[in-house]
Amino acid sequence: MSDLLTVFEAGKTVLSLTAELAKLVEWGELPEMEDDSLSVIITKLRAEAITMSGEFANRLREMIQDFEELNMDMSKTFDELLSNLGWMNFIAKSRLKNAKDNFFNMHRQLSSFVDDVSTVLICSGTIASASSAYKRELSVKKQLDELMLSKPSIEKLLKNMIELADELHAELRGGSPSSGGTPLPGLPPVPGGSPSQDETPPILGIA
Repeated sequence: MSDLLTVFEAGKTVLSLTAELAKLVEWGELPEMEDDSLSVIITKLRAEAITMSGEFANRLREMIQDFEELNMDMSKTFDELLSNLGWMNFIAKSRLKNAKDNFFNMHRQLSSFVDDVSTVLICSGTIASASSAYKRELSVKKQLDELMLSKPSIEKLLKNMIELADELHAELRGGSPSSGGTPLPGLPPVPGGSPSQDETPPILGIA
């Protein structure tokens, strides 16, 4: 049943794009960004990304509840679940399709956000400094690929993805955990220093 795999593959792309966007926004809010109109665009995109990243983390948590209601044994791996589809029914198929469509929609929006922020950085002449953002997307994608290849249980996979989603949401709310970027009004900052070209924290359990 490819729907189950497709849901997690779509979730991986959402996380890797969110990681890239968080880093791009971090660079876009540095003092070098002197054009107020460009700063306004960055702030607006950041606010939208905050909302979406929070929705994604919540959707992953809802998936745990969905799987429990479907009596899916989350201690099993993909291979084990797909070898016995006793848990699959019309409700399960419908919920998987909804999650898949939801994640693909998030992917499209995040791709658009990344394009918009990149355009702003090009206009401000700071795009060269933001190369770490693109490296970070690839690094997060690699970590998630390695996690999938290790054949974890569904429960472990979801918990790792939720933890990463929460970390990225915190970055977007208050800047990078390592940068202490300026939070949006009403949102607490995350303590730290300044953007690092090589910083790509590993996902829990993937050192």
